[in-house]
Amino acid sequence: MSDITTQKVFYSDWWSRTGLANSMQAARCASIIEDLASLELDRPRILDMGCGTGWLTSILSEFGEAVGVDLAPEAARKRHPHIQFVGADITNWRPELDRFDVVVSQEVIEHVHDQVGLVGLVHRLLRPGGYLILTTPNARITSHGPEEWKQRFRHQPVENHLAVTQLQRLIASSFNVLRIRTVLLETGGSTLPRLVSSCKLRNVLRYLHLEDVYKQAVLDKLRFGLHIVVLAQAR
Repeated sequence: MSDITTQKVFYSDWWSRTGLANSMQAARCASIIEDLASLELDRPRILDMGCGTGWLTSILSEFGEAVGVDLAPEAARKRHPHIQFVGADITNWRPELDRFDVVVSQEVIEHVHDQVGLVGLVHRLLRPGGYLILTTPNARITSHGPEEWKQRFRHQPVENHLAVTQLQRLIASSFNVLRIRTVLLETGGSTLPRLVSSCKLRNVLRYLHLEDVYKQAVLDKLRFGLHIVVLAQAR
């Protein structure tokens, strides 16, 4: 069985058993929508690359024409019949229609072997000056801590997590990076991430009205957020 066939079988079963979006996914979605709204585009054509069950594609369709593509799109089609979903290996996909204004890639790049090739594909799918909004786990956090913590983010057929600097260099090869940040504090990692996201510490900071300043320092400066979010424009 080929690697792609194995992944298709895995994701077909995975998406069929996946429930509704959870709070972590909702927080990532909020970051994606924040970046999308900041572009102030008029009814953009949006591609949700690696759309899974299609819940994000449905939300993106409120901003413009949204298309979802996934190796196993059956669950998405069933849950959101009003949205267009394409079944394809995204690493080799060549759509016949016009290119997109925005490509959204939520938690996908860590699940492909050829990450350079994926960035190149996104560039080809975008119209000149189009935008990429990408999220992925922060390797600085997911590579530390106990084994059970690592397994939380390492259960799919391919897991190639990136650190912020690695991802920035990768995308900068063909995009201008407009914004890169980390989001979501998490307490399950190594000692330092646990310390900086400590509930007790954050309660004290909240009492002193310093929580927002602290979050900005931890997430944007120290880069201890669980997920990386990138907004970039094609050159």
